[in-house]
This record gives sequence, C-alpha cells and structure tokens, in this order.
Amino acid sequence: MNMKYSIIVPIYNAENTIKRCLDSLLNKRPGNVELILINDGSSDNSDEICREYEENNNNIVYLPKENEGVSIARNKGIKLARGEYILFVDSDDYVVDNFYELLEKINCNEDYDYVIFSYNLIKDLKITNMHIESQESTNLLNTVKIVGKLIENKKINGPVAKIYKKEIIDKYGIHFTEGAFVAEDRAFNITYAMHIDTIRLIDNSLYNCCLDTGESLTRKVRHYEEFENSFKLSNEQIENELNISTMEDEKKKIITKSLNFCRYRKLYSDSKRMTKSNVSFRERVAITKSECIKINEEKLDFPRTGFGYLIVIPVKLKMAVLINAVGTYLAR
Repeated sequence: MNMKYSIIVPIYNAENTIKRCLDSLLNKRPGNVELILINDGSSDNSDEICREYEENNNNIVYLPKENEGVSIARNKGIKLARGEYILFVDSDDYVVDNFYELLEKINCNEDYDYVIFSYNLIKDLKITNMHIESQESTNLLNTVKIVGKLIENKKINGPVAKIYKKEIIDKYGIHFTEGAFVAEDRAFNITYAMHIDTIRLIDNSLYNCCLDTGESLTRKVRHYEEFENSFKLSNEQIENELNISTMEDEKKKIITKSLNFCRYRKLYSDSKRMTKSNVSFRERVAITKSECIKINEEKLDFPRTGFGYLIVIPVKLKMAVLINAVGTYLAR
C-alpha cells in the first residue's frame, strides 16, 4: 500500500509522555499512515517503549541514534518518509481522538501545497486555543501575501499542526538548520513557503501542544546567547534561500518586508529572553539601544500597518527602556 502520510516524531527522554503521544497517533489510524520515530540518544526508557510499539504495530519505523539535536532528528525522519505528505508531532504532545477523520476532511478536496491548522496550547492545566483564521489561496500572489502575514504574526514558526508535501521538500532540498537549537523550524517553514503555489489555513484544532512536560528536544529553556547563535544560523538559511530564489521581485519584496518586520519585533523578544537569562536591566537596555542603532542604519522597509508602526516606531526612536519594559512584561 502506498503511504499517504508520514508522521515524524523526534524523541528525547520522553518516557513520561511518549505512550500518550503514540496511543493518540495509533487511535483509528488508517493503513496508509506511517509513524517514524527518531530517538535522539535518550538516556531514559524511551528506547524500550519505542521498540515495544514498533514490535506490536505495523507501519512504525523506529530509528535510535546518538544525540545530535532535534534538527538532525527531523531531517533523518524526512529521508525515511515514504508518504506523499509529511507531518511533525512532538513526543510530549498528542492529537485529538478523530485526528485522521479531520485530517482527511482538511486535505481531501484540493491538493494544497501547504496546510496549517489551529491547535490547543496546554500549560499549567490551562487550555488556550491558538486560533488561525480560515482562508485559502490557489493564486500565487495571494499565497505569498498570506505567507507574509503568517511571518509577521509568528503563525508560521513551529513545525506542528501543519501538512507538508514531501515532493516539494525533496525537490528543493528543504531541511531543518543543523547546529541550530532555536528557530530552526521557523527557517524550515519560511524556506518551504517560498516554494508553494497554494495554501490553506483552517481554524480547526487537531493537535494538543503541551508545555512544562519535562525534558524534551523542543522544550528546553536556553540561554540568550545560545538563542542568538542559533537564530543567526537559521536566519542565514532564509537569506540564502531568498538570494537564490527565482521568485518574482514583487513577491520577494512581500516576504522581505515581513522578515524585516520580524527584525524589529525580535528586539522585544530578545529583551524577554535576556530577562529570563538574568541579564541586568541596565545591560539589556544598552544591548537593545545598540541593536536599534544597527537596524536603523539599514533603513529596512516594513509593512505599513497600525501594528507595524506600533512595533517599529519605538525602535526607530531608540526607546530601549520602553522596549525592555515590554520584554520584562512578556517574560512574566
């Protein structure tokens, strides 16, 4: 039987959550769905659990490997995938009971290149619906505009709650940034989105994303400087893709303006991360002011919207204290 979906699950020390994850993915699973489990050098009982599931269930591919990070784990999963479409599920998350039924409804009428759906964020027993407005496009210019808005609103960052075409991934050699531990999924998604013609967003939650579930590949709290190094690597991947892209100038400009807006917006996120890394307020302000000066010298174009001006004006005015006050609030 030809595989329609390959679901890739990177695993690291997930003995407390992997059974819940796999049970949800095996519930009412059709025969044309394969699960690819990549164990990234777990030191707990994850290996034993995965081997048991592999032995007792067909169409499970299990690969244990040395610890190299989530990017390499996902990239290995992509190489093993036989499905027409690829999805990513984190080992501490799980899908809804009627996941495959809803998946078919989402993905059966039109052969969209990229499908993104809402998901539930679960933290401290509180469930928050991460809503995404339903829309679709089979027109390339409109698709690029939708992608631009997704970039600006940080709705494209994570790899979960999305459906990718393996054909596109393989054709353009799209991969997660190896060596980066943060923002590698953002680079993957934006690079992928540069090669699509059609897109569908749907406000239907099929996925439960669980935070505060212990030691996993994707939930580790990292130091500010580590984030900066990883972000630099992933951003280089995006820039390289833009440089070699054959996308028309009008469409490339839309993506570039959205990425520029993220440069401004990142200063607020940087302040938040510095707060969590216990960088002093005075040092945070000095770093932010220096970055404001650098960005202003580049004279970056950005989307001229109310929200755009709200984010950009404090940076243009070098209001480092205000930016860090917002970052401190976000870090609470």
